[in-house]
Amino acid sequence: METFHQIVSVMQEPIKKFVERVQILAGKNCLAVTGFGAIATSSFDPAKNSAKSLVVLERVDLGMLRELAKEGKKLGKARIAAPLIMTPAYIKGSLDT
Repeated sequence: METFHQIVSVMQEPIKKFVERVQILAGKNCLAVTGFGAIATSSFDPAKNSAKSLVVLERVDLGMLRELAKEGKKLGKARIAAPLIMTPAYIKGSLDT
């Protein structure tokens, strides 16, 4: 379920394109893309903040991550930080911390 309406308007299109690109690159391996921090609030200011996100993959796919990394400069200019990458196993293993 996509919900971009909660994101400050100037960032809605860049975030939507980012999520779509992750979904294309990862396919069914992509379980979730979630924004956190200032991007999830009305206080996000593109002049001061970068959009932070978490991408949950069923399994780590270095090829997919390398392809996404090629777009790093473009994403940086769009004020989108490199995402945190996690798997369900990693999340499950870190529940006690």
